[in-house]
Amino acid sequence: MVSAVNQSVGTLQASSARWRRWVPPVVALLVVVAVQLASAPGAKANWTAQNPGEWGLKAVSCPTSLTCFAVGNPGAIAATRDGGSTWTEQPSGTDLTLLGVSCATSLTCHAVGELDDALATKDGGLSWSKQPRPGFWSLQDISCATSATCVAVGGGVVITTATGGASWSDRTPSTNNVLLGVSCPTSLTCFAVGHDGTIRKTTDGGSTWSLQSSGTSNSLYGVSCPTSLTCFAAGAGGTIVATTDGGLTWSVQSSGTTSTLYGVSCPTSLTCFAAGDGGTIRSTRDSGASWDGESSGTSEALTGISCPTSFTCFAVGDSTIVRREPA
Repeated sequence: MVSAVNQSVGTLQASSARWRRWVPPVVALLVVVAVQLASAPGAKANWTAQNPGEWGLKAVSCPTSLTCFAVGNPGAIAATRDGGSTWTEQPSGTDLTLLGVSCATSLTCHAVGELDDALATKDGGLSWSKQPRPGFWSLQDISCATSATCVAVGGGVVITTATGGASWSDRTPSTNNVLLGVSCPTSLTCFAVGHDGTIRKTTDGGSTWSLQSSGTSNSLYGVSCPTSLTCFAAGAGGTIVATTDGGLTWSVQSSGTTSTLYGVSCPTSLTCFAAGDGGTIRSTRDSGASWDGESSGTSEALTGISCPTSFTCFAVGDSTIVRREPA
């Protein structure tokens, strides 16, 4: 009898040991699958309206899931530090339209637009200061790879700073192409896009720019480069083009929409979101092999989008702020 009991106990202990060996891998696998499904742009997601205030917003930059800065007209700057639950207006010191904003950190942001100066904050927007810049051109967009290095574009103009905006240099390439968007994955590498499918690239911080073949003649309004090799650009008629080799080749992708797309944001090389006319949101989780539609909950044109993670995005329009999170 004792022998039988001992044998049974031994069998149970062996089974328990095997179970303990299997549980951690199974649990880990289930967690990975759950995260992937929740973070996938094509997965069910909620876009919820935020309080937009009275700001006519044009662009947004979110260095984290909690912190975002949106800009617009007249001289509007709105910020959130709680993931969009509340938005507060910040004094910009101008009544001219702001068209682009880029925040390298939660404290440091730069904004550009129709004003003669650039704007910058180093204290999370408690104060914004004007920074003299060359020329008097309207600047459409700005990208800051670090708190010190930024590239801004507008018209056929390119200006750069490596001093946090204390000084700016005119780096305009010899072209008549109108530039509308820019993305800098590093302090040296940037891609700028614009009218008639224009794409230009720099690998020396903006000192020189090379022209690239985009594969489209449609105007490109926004560009996002999660790495120096991978970029996505979006524009007129639902156009999306992408590169995975640093711009040596660009391929036209099927976005699944003919609505003009004004902004694109790619938190990873696999995951991107594009926003545009009529509240259109398109998303991919496979580097653009397929694009899916998501309901933004608004019919207003969305002119800017920023996605700090694959889970969370903020998109803005003239009187709209919407936030994406997994359902």
